[in-house]
Amino acid sequence: MNAVQLLPTLRAFDAKDRALIAHVMIESLDDESKEPGYNEAWNDELARRGEEIRSGKIVGIPVEQVFAEIEARYA
Repeated sequence: MNAVQLLPTLRAFDAKDRALIAHVMIESLDDESKEPGYNEAWNDELARRGEEIRSGKIVGIPVEQVFAEIEARYA
């Protein structure tokens, strides 16, 4: 069976299951292109940034301000 033959079967699943299948398939594409240690490096970076926010070392920008700046730049 090839991918084209499998499509009707996949389409028969409900939306929640199709979303899960899509998510898993997209993640599998990412896995092939990542270098060893990629996920660990990002987890470390996210933990560092989270700690900077919690400690007050850096202050986030409100989402409304970010969207307004993007809209102003590209309007």
